[in-house]
Amino acid sequence: MSLSRYDKIPAHSLRLGMYVVELDRPWLDTPFLVQGFVIRTAQELEVLTELCEYVYIDSGRSILHKSRSSNPIPTRKKALTREKLQTIFKRPLQTFTDSSSFTDELVNAKSIYSDYESTVSRLYNDVRTHQKIDMQQVDNSISEVVDSVIRNPDACMLLAKLKRKSDYTYNHALGSSIWAAAFGRQLGLPKTIIHSIATGALLEDVGKISISDRLLNKNGTLTSEERELAKTHVAKGMDILANSRGVSSITREMLQSHHERLNGNGYPKRLKGDQIPVYGRIAGIVDTYDALINDKPYRKAMPASDAVKTLYNVRNIDFQSELVEEFIQAVGIYPAGSLVELSSGEVGIVVTEHRRRRLRPRLLILLDGNKSKLAESKFLDLFDVTHDDAGQPLDISRSLLPTEYGINPDDIFI
Repeated sequence: MSLSRYDKIPAHSLRLGMYVVELDRPWLDTPFLVQGFVIRTAQELEVLTELCEYVYIDSGRSILHKSRSSNPIPTRKKALTREKLQTIFKRPLQTFTDSSSFTDELVNAKSIYSDYESTVSRLYNDVRTHQKIDMQQVDNSISEVVDSVIRNPDACMLLAKLKRKSDYTYNHALGSSIWAAAFGRQLGLPKTIIHSIATGALLEDVGKISISDRLLNKNGTLTSEERELAKTHVAKGMDILANSRGVSSITREMLQSHHERLNGNGYPKRLKGDQIPVYGRIAGIVDTYDALINDKPYRKAMPASDAVKTLYNVRNIDFQSELVEEFIQAVGIYPAGSLVELSSGEVGIVVTEHRRRRLRPRLLILLDGNKSKLAESKFLDLFDVTHDDAGQPLDISRSLLPTEYGINPDDIFI
């Protein structure tokens, strides 16, 4: 883009109504996944001020009124976002920091995740047989997962992304609970609530156990009758929770409302906006994200970066904008375990993310620019290395599916 006809201004001088055409960083390194927009809210102004030193604006497309143009809109950076979130959750929120390195936590997480897989397997077998849940068994296992996520979320998120088996419902339960825990951590919720939303995400589709595998695994479009039958998994799941002791109110409301949508087009009650319990809004985002990155009988999984864009594009339509943006910050554009291609042509796997620069993760490079396998893989931190050997800017150019170039991330990390 030629910027000669645009005005370059410091980010702290931005005002509501200005049309932003370019940033001092890649667009995907921010919550603004659509290039070019009018600043319409104080939150957008706050994010730009926090992330950028300068931006380019198009005065001709701005909608400023002269009465407003003399004084910048004051911003309070992160405080504004936190105030809004605290209003949504009606409680003080905290900020978590990593207390364990990715390498150290991965050692712990492998054992924790393996135990968690066994617990979920037993859980589903018990529900099939007895139509109720042993919540003590679930709580003990989820406590270990939540502790790991609080120490460093990247390790469990890596395992949740890679350790996928053939059973969609089983994968979906495991993955959703990990994303929910990471989401709760990002939001700054108390540990007890993170535990509850991880449990809710784990159990939100438990009612599908009572629905025919033939229907759930159908390789094609469902008929209207089949869709209505599939929707009954919410009521069936609530029946299972009713037969189980020790289920929290948060877990119940997540299962009840994880298919409700902000615009009222969800089910089973067609709730709208604030009618949807806040933890149900969280459940809907988590459920959708994991469904998008997971193989289904009728379609292949999409890369995590595309799933994030999909969520971003339906903010304030299906899901609350503030929660979508916090979820993107929690899981990142390229979460650990993602296979990516660089602008240099090299191919690598995301190992860890930088919390503040989601598009500049640390990678393990496996293929050179000609797509030839390296004799010895090497680590590359895009936070530190910004240009390739030819002096050209070095960025992630695209996400790859795990099957591309014959690379199996499981063989490397698991």
